[in-house]
Amino acid sequence: MCCWSSTSFRVLYAFSESEEIQRLARETSQKVKVSAMELYQLESFLAVAKTGSLSKAAVLRNISLPGISKHIKLLEEDLGFPLFARNAKGMDLTENGRLVLRHAEEIHRNVDYLYALARQTPPIRIGLNISPDFIELFRLKSLLDERHPKNKTVLINHNSSILLGRLASGELDLCLAFGEVPERFRKLFVRNVRMSLMIPTSLDDGENLNRKCWIINTADCPFKPPLEEFWRVQGIIPRSTFLAQDLSRKEMIAQGLGIGFLEPQDCLSLTKAGLARQHSEHFLEVGLWVVFQDGDFRPTAEFLQQYVRLKYEGLG
Repeated sequence: MCCWSSTSFRVLYAFSESEEIQRLARETSQKVKVSAMELYQLESFLAVAKTGSLSKAAVLRNISLPGISKHIKLLEEDLGFPLFARNAKGMDLTENGRLVLRHAEEIHRNVDYLYALARQTPPIRIGLNISPDFIELFRLKSLLDERHPKNKTVLINHNSSILLGRLASGELDLCLAFGEVPERFRKLFVRNVRMSLMIPTSLDDGENLNRKCWIINTADCPFKPPLEEFWRVQGIIPRSTFLAQDLSRKEMIAQGLGIGFLEPQDCLSLTKAGLARQHSEHFLEVGLWVVFQDGDFRPTAEFLQQYVRLKYEGLG
């Protein structure tokens, strides 16, 4: 049993953001309306009801016999009726005592549950838009777990627009995002990421980029505006395009299905594998940010900012 006071519910209600805790606090406090009543008195009442003896209840509660006797007396005075009938064998509940017992047990369960909920810490939910291999996902999670030993770390991989949407809806606490970030969010700049135009080794070296199939991101991707500006400046009207998610563009270019801009780690991977070559002239630059809403997550955002920045610097 935990030790309660009559102010416990008001404290939990005032400081808890959990709607469930607040609801239970309201419901439980409404059943203990008499201002003089203390919940430790209910604990003593439950102990006597369970053991049928003041002396046994005193041992169970680890308090003196006069102390537990006083608790019962004060509770009976507060309620205005006797809870127990004294006899030679011990203490029997009165009819009103049995009624109080039912409510006291419910209050006990609710308060224990309230404290259990209050002790829980919410997970830290982080959205990542970079390939798990490059960011060393398991190492990152291990470092985050060390920084937040009381919180579970949840990592979600998706494209920037999806992650920003989930951040806005409260499904994420912070995320990485390329491109423009809505003003309503807090953000930390990581770096400008230089993307290179990659051509599969299975395709010819012809410079007519109009004649090639372009592997491009989905319509809501932050890479789309700079890509369209590149096409406009270069006078390129692609013969055909192939829409792909962030994590599949690399695979499609590797398979020779078309050309496209890739992040530096993917360019390096395809070049080393001999699956694609880098166009010597054409690049795009897109800003990468750590984005969050609640200022409490700034320390975690700063850690993620430095971690990702070092990963890109390690590419040389």
